[in-house]
Amino acid sequence: MSDDYEDEWRPTAVNERPEPPPTPQQLLTSAYLFEASLAVAAVLIGWLIGFWPLKTVELSPTALADNFIAAGVGVLAAGPLFAAAWGLWNLPIRRMRRLARKVRRLLRPTFHEATVLELALVSLIAGIGEETLFRGLFQDALATWIGGDAGMAIGLALSAVAFGVVHFVTREYAIMAGLAGLYLGGLFVLTDNLLAPIVAHAVYDFVAFWYLMRN
Repeated sequence: MSDDYEDEWRPTAVNERPEPPPTPQQLLTSAYLFEASLAVAAVLIGWLIGFWPLKTVELSPTALADNFIAAGVGVLAAGPLFAAAWGLWNLPIRRMRRLARKVRRLLRPTFHEATVLELALVSLIAGIGEETLFRGLFQDALATWIGGDAGMAIGLALSAVAFGVVHFVTREYAIMAGLAGLYLGGLFVLTDNLLAPIVAHAVYDFVAFWYLMRN
């Protein structure tokens, strides 16, 4: 057997060092990029199908007051959302306690060294990215194409289901995410301004990340 053949088929040494795990900063950067990519995807898909997912957010000076009100509603709406989540996390049920521990284990490598500013930034990007995709594009496009109250209800329901599915960690977590999606979608319907669910989502994520990393 030739030396070349032996080199080609020599097994990996047992003591060979594995690749080092990603650092918290690398994981945090990946989170920024992933969440931002959702907004980019929503805009690109909207362009392909002829639907602008940010059409309810006007940037003209005349819309400044409306946007300010929508953002304020979003801040207030984050309160009941976090209160409901906190109540569910703290139910004296073994499955919920296991779920809380699992979510902490999943999030801690990324966020345990994050500063308050970094938590706020990733929360804001997540709010923009996920709400632009699920509410601004998915929900609003379905509601517009189907039309009427039926379109509004179908868009709201299906976007909430999709939101729960893509957040599948466990069945319980997916249900919680789906209910949160229903709440955020209802907020979008009530305000007719995507800023409201964006801000509510961002504020909720920030408070939830901070709470989970410090408890």
